[in-house]
Amino acid sequence: MALSNIEKHYNKHPEDLRLQRRHGIVEFEITMHHLRRFIKPDSFLLDIGAGTGRYTSALMSEGYQAQADELYDYVRIDDINRLDERAGLKRVTIFSSDGASDYMRTRLNRMSDETFARFIEYQKYISERADLIGAGSHVVDVVMVS
Repeated sequence: MALSNIEKHYNKHPEDLRLQRRHGIVEFEITMHHLRRFIKPDSFLLDIGAGTGRYTSALMSEGYQAQADELYDYVRIDDINRLDERAGLKRVTIFSSDGASDYMRTRLNRMSDETFARFIEYQKYISERADLIGAGSHVVDVVMVS
C-alpha cells in the first residue's frame, strides 16, 4: 500500500521530536498559551491539522474534550478566511505560533534558559500581530461556530 502525502511528510519530519526542540517548544508554548485564553471547560475542540495529535493529547490530559483530524496543506491567510466564511465560523483569534523561531534554530539553541524563557514571553506578546501572521511556519486560527 502506498504512503499518503501526510505519512511521507511525517516520516521525513518527525513531529514529536520537532516539538521537543527549542523552536518546537516555542510553537507548543505559544499555541497552548492562546488556546487556554479562549477555551471554556465545556468546549469541544476540533484540532484540524493535528499532525501526530500532540496538542489534542495535551488538551485532553487537561480535561478538555478534543478530537484530532489531519489536514496537510499550505494555505494563505486569504484561503483561511475563505474556509472560515464557507464553514460559518467566527474567528476568535489568529496567531503565528512559532514566529521567527523556525529561522532562529541555531540561535535559540545557544540561548541561556533565562533568555529562552524571555523569547517565549516576547513571542506570546507579538504572535497575534497581523503583520507577522504567515511569517513563521505555523498559523493557528481559533474559531467558533457562529
